[in-house]
Amino acid sequence: MKLTIISQDKTVYKNNKAFNKLNLSTVPSNIHALQWNETQGHIEFNDNKPNEIITELPSWANDCLAEWEVANAHELNLLAELNKPIIEANIIYTDQEKLAHIRVQRDKRLLDSDWTQLLDAPASIDKEAWAVYRQLLRDLPSQPDLNLDLPNFPIPPSN
Repeated sequence: MKLTIISQDKTVYKNNKAFNKLNLSTVPSNIHALQWNETQGHIEFNDNKPNEIITELPSWANDCLAEWEVANAHELNLLAELNKPIIEANIIYTDQEKLAHIRVQRDKRLLDSDWTQLLDAPASIDKEAWAVYRQLLRDLPSQPDLNLDLPNFPIPPSN
């Protein structure tokens, strides 16, 4: 697991997925950040103390990780609710409702590909191809020939 905790920003990254505005009240006040990569990491301090190498996550880091897990579960529940099938028996949807559903599906695809645009995204990916894919997603709802019943979503790059 890759983990970054930035106390001042109230942000936790786990495997390149971030949530901010988390309750990180258990982080000691002299901690700026924690960086963890699989089996070891370091703690950065904001009081001129040198970085501390660690081989085990401190209890406060596990508390922060638990906050991330709660936020992640909440997001997954929201996405599942938003992505319920648009076609249900005996219900006729307006074009506005269909477009709203397309936007929800598009937003999920954008969210799922956010990691490709981070500075620490793997060098092996084609960032430009991902940027083009994400722009196509953004442009999709405004296409004049958009089929509201069967939208043609762009296909993400293979890497």
